[in-house]
Amino acid sequence: MEQISPKILLLGSNVRITNLPIKEVSLLEEGSLPAYGYNPGDAIDLLAGRVSVENGRLEQCLTWLSIYLAGSEMTPRLNSLAYGREKQVYQIFRKRKGATVEKPDHGWFMVNQILPSEGRGSESAPLVINNGNLEKMRDNAGIVIIDDSGVPPQVCDDLADLNPGFWCIAMGISVAHWQQWAERLGDRFTLFCRLSDLETTRMEMDSSVNWETIVAMSLRALRTPEVGLWDREKNRFLCHIIVEMFPHGLLYVGPEGTFFRYRKNHLPEKSSPRQRGSVPCYDTMVTSMLTMDAMRFGGFEFCRNYIFDFSKQVLINWHLLYEHGYYFTDGLEFPNLDLSATFPDGSPCSFINTTPDPSFVELPAFSADFDTTLDLVASQVWNENKKKALRSFFRRPARSVTASPYGGPPFDYLDVIVSVLHHLKEEVNRGRGFAELPIFQLGHLRTTDPAEIDPVITLHNVMESYVSKRHVLRPLCIGVFGPPGSGKSFAVKQVANVIARNLEGSPFDFFEFNLTQFAS
Repeated sequence: MEQISPKILLLGSNVRITNLPIKEVSLLEEGSLPAYGYNPGDAIDLLAGRVSVENGRLEQCLTWLSIYLAGSEMTPRLNSLAYGREKQVYQIFRKRKGATVEKPDHGWFMVNQILPSEGRGSESAPLVINNGNLEKMRDNAGIVIIDDSGVPPQVCDDLADLNPGFWCIAMGISVAHWQQWAERLGDRFTLFCRLSDLETTRMEMDSSVNWETIVAMSLRALRTPEVGLWDREKNRFLCHIIVEMFPHGLLYVGPEGTFFRYRKNHLPEKSSPRQRGSVPCYDTMVTSMLTMDAMRFGGFEFCRNYIFDFSKQVLINWHLLYEHGYYFTDGLEFPNLDLSATFPDGSPCSFINTTPDPSFVELPAFSADFDTTLDLVASQVWNENKKKALRSFFRRPARSVTASPYGGPPFDYLDVIVSVLHHLKEEVNRGRGFAELPIFQLGHLRTTDPAEIDPVITLHNVMESYVSKRHVLRPLCIGVFGPPGSGKSFAVKQVANVIARNLEGSPFDFFEFNLTQFAS
């Protein structure tokens, strides 16, 4: 008997995105250009090619699905439907100087985005099920919702009646207003949200500088009554939730537990769009990957091994986008990248959790003790209790060198000494002594202590913000204190070198002297 292909419906807000590729030229070099209002030595912006138009993130998701389906054996029946009043979005792209040589036809990144004036809506987006769309709306194995209105259509009950047992993947511009969907569908509902969607702690997020604080703030925001996805009686989330921390982090929370992956040796890069430009299709890539897996499994399989594999695939694919950007021929086009390395033959689960991976973290179950640590890590204070909480937040209980990574007696001080010497010996002799340690790195500055890297990243953010401004009123004055030999000058130099890599020429000049020469 021939198997019927699954029927999948993609619902999305009615959005029209206009992509403008821009290049900067000099009037002296382009003598044929009109110079109205410009001086001869000025540089002006011109269109670098044709203007492309896409139907919002709904079309982006369909494009990603077509890319993944082209290399798989699946042949689903895909239908799409847009709802609501049309919104206009304009995105300005430039080619980044020094883009990766491997892909000379890529390297275009979004540097500015012009959004509709009305912002997020306060009422549910209109979506009417009638005879005109009933055929698309019924008998679907899965539904993908991409909402750009702020308040998604509250038609979950109607769709549940028309599509018994369906699974649902949702992505919006706010993490709130999905409570009805989560309560009705439970573990058949997955919400993918951006870090910026957690508006309850957005200002605090801007002050966080390491993975521990960002994850803690995200968990605290997701559990608020305003979001409505936390079941206080059962002490668990109602549905699966994935939070992006592009380009180096991905968080999963849900009935299966809490898992987080970050790219090894990388820290959060919240200011990267300002320096490098952004790739706005990175979020629809993840929803498409989730859709592919849901079609293959007939639902969601969020076990530990799946999350280990899926999160690694996402970060590898994001790295390709982050490095290469958009494709360009005579105009701007979707990224044309080979993603088969992380999705061979369209099959997931190519990365198996066989060895300890310090960049993949399983957080403990929610409890009174964990909540206390969570509040400390997410807080704005800086004291010894905060440092202790930071150091323990991502850590499994320490084990002896010879013991299994998942069992063994606890450390005493001699075990700590032996462990440190062991790692140093392996690093010197074989270059892999730190392979199983969570390393925080900025330039050549490396540490395993999140409390130590925290002030260094704060210094980086302050200096980067200062040099990225076009006009400043006064010089930046920073005091770095510490005992002799603690690495103060080294840390400042490494921060400056990292910032200079993203700029055309280093904005820093170093003048070194010893204050002891000024002794009275």
